[in-house]
This record gives sequence, structure tokens and C-alpha cells, in this order.
Amino acid sequence: MNNKIALALLSTLINAITLRKEILNTEDIERCSYRSGIYNIMIRISVEEEASLTISEQFVISHGIPAQITSVTILYFNTIINELNQMLIPFGVQLIADYRDFVFENLPVLLDTRECSESDAIIKKTEHMSINYKLRRLSGTGFRLFVFYCPFINKETKIWSHAIPVRDCGVVLGIMYHNPQIMRQVIINEILKSLAREYNIDDINLEKFNLGLCNYTHECLSVLSNFLGGYGPLLMS
Repeated sequence: MNNKIALALLSTLINAITLRKEILNTEDIERCSYRSGIYNIMIRISVEEEASLTISEQFVISHGIPAQITSVTILYFNTIINELNQMLIPFGVQLIADYRDFVFENLPVLLDTRECSESDAIIKKTEHMSINYKLRRLSGTGFRLFVFYCPFINKETKIWSHAIPVRDCGVVLGIMYHNPQIMRQVIINEILKSLAREYNIDDINLEKFNLGLCNYTHECLSVLSNFLGGYGPLLMS
């Protein structure tokens, strides 16, 4: 791996762990929901096939059949969602993973691999997806996580994630595939920031996260479920 890329990834990893340490080491948390219920937020995850294959190869023998590749990659994301929920449940919030559009190639959208040659490829790919949803005028985008794959990475790349808010409380969060262990930390960090509506910043403190998360749930979720989720009993993803 190019030294510049390695240093950029290390910096990203350091930024990714600060808020979690604060959440896990304090009892000074303002719950967003009543103790009798919880806000359930749906997060729909889509992964490019090459990224899914590479992730699965980190955990199982190579050349598994497609069904095995998908199931192993979903397991990888389930562990991420479970770790997020350990942090979110004290706030009265939890994520529910939605894998209906898990195979990215099944989506009605085409991506240009020429973007991969640019240092801000993840920004362009995420913008492409957000424009696609706006043009389709869907009733609600919801919370969408896309993991993109590039066969080559520009050595000047410093940005590995990008989030774009979309109408109706939705968000399109793009992650560029890289080392699965580091990427895991980046995904967790970017989801936390997006839930607080603090997009594309290096880090946020616990107070700002708590306020942003509660504002998001109060404004975007209700007792009546919608495309984002809803308020109800505690469910396990």
C-alpha cells in the first residue's frame, strides 16, 4: 500500500475512535426516547460485488459460491450494526439493518470507474447516488449506506467517506472500500455522525452528538412507522 494512503487511513482510524470512547465511558447521556420504547432506525446497505468478495475473503477460504460470499459479508455488517447498537441503545435508539438491496449491481444505476482515478472519487460516487435518488423522486430515501469499490486508488486519496443529506430526513452515506478492519471503524464513525446530522467533519463531542441524535429522532421518526423506521418496542437486528 502506498505510504500516503497508509498515513491517511491511520489518521482516519484515530478520528474514528474518539466519540465511541466518550460514549462508552460516561453515564452522562440524555435518552431520546421514553424508557418503555425505543426509536428503530432502518439502514439499507448496498455493497459493490468486488468489495463484498474481498470482505468475504478476509474471513473464509477464497472462491466461495456467491451465496456464501453474500452471507459472510452480511455477517460482517451485522457485527458493525451490533457494535453501533451497544452505543445507541442507552440513548433510546437502535439501528435495524435492511439488506433488500444488498447487491449493488442489482440497483438501477451505473457508476463510472473512471472516477477511481481521482483523489475525491468517493465524493463523486456518493454525489452520483444522491442525484439518482433525487431524480427518481422517491417518497423517501431513508438512511442508505453504499460501499463502493475501485480497482485502483489514487495515491493522493485522503477522503474515504462522504455523506449527503437528502429530502425527508434521508441521507446517502458512501464509503470507499479499503482495509476491512479500518473500514469497519470508519463506517461506525460516519454512521454516528450522520445520525447527529454532523456530516463530513473530523469528529464531534458527546454533547453535540447527543443533541443531534435526539433532534433527528424527534423530527424524523414517530409512533407511525415510515421509510426511516419508527418508535416502538426494543428489537434486535
